[in-house]
Amino acid sequence: MSITSKLAKAGAAGALAVGIAASVAGPASATGGESSWSVGYGSFTVKSWHCTFYVNDCDWRGETMLLNNGGRIMEWIQNASTVVVHGVSISRLDISKSPSASITFPAVSTATVTWRKYVANNVNNSGNVYAGYFSTYVSLNSCGTGNGPGGYGLVSSKCVYAGAA
Repeated sequence: MSITSKLAKAGAAGALAVGIAASVAGPASATGGESSWSVGYGSFTVKSWHCTFYVNDCDWRGETMLLNNGGRIMEWIQNASTVVVHGVSISRLDISKSPSASITFPAVSTATVTWRKYVANNVNNSGNVYAGYFSTYVSLNSCGTGNGPGGYGLVSSKCVYAGAA
């Protein structure tokens, strides 16, 4: 085998190793959803996003916003994001969140992070969930609600799911 042939094989193997290492090192892609509902004073939009590939932990984000509002501002706007880790023998769920948000753990593998902002048109929940080695996937259900400007009233809860069906 010639020296050129050996170098070519070593280069290909090195490129493969770098590709594998890059895909194991962190999130390679993401999955998400977005829906909008027309309200009398704009477009009420809810987004849900989380990583699709992870080793131990996974980034996530839920967002609620009022768009195309003609300058109107919500009296309050809220996002409640429920993160679920699915898999075998899930023994704990560690999650990070914004300091302004509250968190509840309705089950060992589930956390709900809620943030309500006053006199605002956008609220974002985001963080990182430790999913562990035995998890198979993460899902996120992001729900938004709010109280419209002036006398427009309450927007009922609108939800968007991201994850395996």
